[in-house]
Formats: sequence, structure tokens, C-alpha cells
Amino acid sequence: MVTRSTIPARDYSGGLSGSRREVLITDKSVHPFTRYILEPGDKIIIRDAGGGGFGNLKERVLERIIKDVKNGFDTLKAAKEIYGVSIDIDEKKIRRR
Repeated sequence: MVTRSTIPARDYSGGLSGSRREVLITDKSVHPFTRYILEPGDKIIIRDAGGGGFGNLKERVLERIIKDVKNGFDTLKAAKEIYGVSIDIDEKKIRRR
């Protein structure tokens, strides 16, 4: 949907809204539906919109949070701030706030 550049996907039942589509040309955010003349050496980054989340974040299954952190989909900081889970990978400790 073309509106995902300005309006993120909605959440449902306590989840988070999705991310908006983002286009960067040489580290400068640009509107995705405007024409641009590219110069040699310009770098284009396109981050597509993400879907909205579902359900209470504080009730997410711990194993899924750990798996996402290990696979690089989430960070330790996100696990703590979003899901309320403290993970100490070195000591293999997991604590839900």
C-alpha cells in the first residue's frame, strides 16, 4: 500500500504499530514518490514498511524473544525496553520485569 510511507500499519490488541517505508539517498531521507536525479556515487537505501504487531508485548514467549535477539532481529536493549525482559547472554540469565 502506497500510504505506508506516511501512515504505518496499525497494531492490534496491544502490539506496536508497524514501521513506515523509508527511502534514503546518500544518507538523506527523501519522499519515495518524488523523482530524483542520481549522481555517480549516490547510495540508495530502501527500508520497506513493516506490519503492525499483535498482542500484549509483556506476554511474548521468552524463547521467541531470545531467538530474535540471537538472530539479530532484536537487540538486548529492545528486549528490555519493549518486552520487559533482561537477558544476560554471558551468564545465561533471563528475567522478566
